Amino acid sequence: MDRVLLYFAIIGFFTWFIKSMKIFDYIFRGEFLKSMRECDYCLGFWIAVFLFSFFNVGILDFLYNKNEILIYVINAFITSCISSVLVKYMVTGWKTLNVTVIIK
Repeated sequence: MDRVLLYFAIIGFFTWFIKSMKIFDYIFRGEFLKSMRECDYCLGFWIAVFLFSFFNVGILDFLYNKNEILIYVINAFITSCISSVLVKYMVTGWKTLNVTVIIK
């Protein structure tokens, strides 16, 4: 469970870091790459795919033998999709935690 929380925290940190730092403007020059950088889901997905092997956190780990590469890739894809959505929800919830809404 600690690995999963650390995995989500690092995905959230890297998503924020890449989106907010001007040093990455040189890397994300094309229109396609700029649009991917602006999308929290897209950037979170690719960061999660990159970090998947390091953390070995998978949703489908109980279904397959570790030697089956196709199911490993499918597991990485599904886990990265779900992780990017959950991280986006957690970041949005954290940002709106202390927001005051005034209705007139």
